[in-house]
Formats: sequence, structure tokens, C-alpha cells
Amino acid sequence: MTEAAAQIRPPVTRVAPDAIRLERLLDAPVETVWRYLTEGDLRQRWFMGGTDATPGGEFDLLVDHDKLSDEKDVPYPESYASFKGNVWTEKVVRFEPPRLLQTTFQGGKNGTVTYDRQQALKQ
Repeated sequence: MTEAAAQIRPPVTRVAPDAIRLERLLDAPVETVWRYLTEGDLRQRWFMGGTDATPGGEFDLLVDHDKLSDEKDVPYPESYASFKGNVWTEKVVRFEPPRLLQTTFQGGKNGTVTYDRQQALKQ
């Protein structure tokens, strides 16, 4: 196995019976990533829109995958079609800009989601 291949980890790992870790390497300044997590108009471009997440507050997640692409002819994902227009009201549990955001998910029915920005190691 090459050294580079040894450093590649699967994007999803089970860290506990009821928890997974999904890792992504993003080529963007931490402040930009933070804005795309917390500002609804930016978040809709990669996940779900809604309202802005603020410290200790509630915010809405709006399911509308039409916002994920600027292209007009991209079909709506069939597996998500029944959720289109749904809104989940979430609670901000931890808000530590620009490093950590923890919120409820699907109104708390599915636990919490933690976005934890860690510094990538430069080779």
C-alpha cells in the first residue's frame, strides 16, 4: 500500500452504536465554511435552506433540493420528492464560531448533528 493510500480513510465510520462520523476535506477558508453551515441562504446551496442558526436559538431546515443546482434541467431526487417543502425546526445546542456547531436533527427525533471543523494537516 502506498503512503498516500494509507492516509485515505473511508468518509463514514461508526464511532458508537448510535453514532457515525462523516469527514470531508473542504478547500475553503474556515469562515466561509462557517457561513455555509449557519446562514440559511448559503446552506440551501449544499444541504437545506431555511433560517439562520444563531447561538441558543431555533432555526428551520427547509427541504428543497431544487436549490442545490443552478441548472434548470436537473431532476429532483426521487428518493427525496416526498419530503419537498417539509420544514424541521431545529435547536442550536452548541455554537462556537468558527469551529463547532451542534444542532438537533429532524426536530430532535434523530438526535443531534455536530459539525466540528478541524485543521487539516498540510503535507
